[in-house]
Amino acid sequence: MPRQQGCCKAAEGGGWPKERLCFKRRMEGLERSAPMNKKVQMVLTAILAVVFVVAGSMKVIDPVAFFADIQNYDLLPWNSVTVVLAFYLPWLEVICGIALFFRQFRHGALVIILTLLLVFIGALASAWIRGLDISCGCFGSQTEHPRYLLWISRDVLLLLCASGLIFYERYRKA
Repeated sequence: MPRQQGCCKAAEGGGWPKERLCFKRRMEGLERSAPMNKKVQMVLTAILAVVFVVAGSMKVIDPVAFFADIQNYDLLPWNSVTVVLAFYLPWLEVICGIALFFRQFRHGALVIILTLLLVFIGALASAWIRGLDISCGCFGSQTEHPRYLLWISRDVLLLLCASGLIFYERYRKA
């Protein structure tokens, strides 16, 4: 995209620094294409929300099986922490998935989801490196063979969705 002539002329007069003004003008151009961005934002939000609500709901139904899945990762030394995670983590996922649809809670839910996805990716990578033959536990208790590459790839895609939404939220207001 060629630079517009006079893009930073107002900055020369002493107001904003040149870099800030040019960035602000680029963001204004982004706002003009907002209908497409809004559609993409809605689709990404819906994908994240559905994945987290469904995954959390399936774990809420059987917290004992989810407790066993967490224990199989062999990351937490205390059973009491595992019990707390097994009962509260699914509800956190469901609440964050629902919160994505409410503007005042969206940013906080995205930050929590982003953090959860980083933890999930780390736990899966750890289990894969250690050669554990376990169920992911992502969508409740499953009896399939480990597919670490698939599970990590899915979580990375969800992480990119959440990161893109956080970026869009942050720079839409700039």
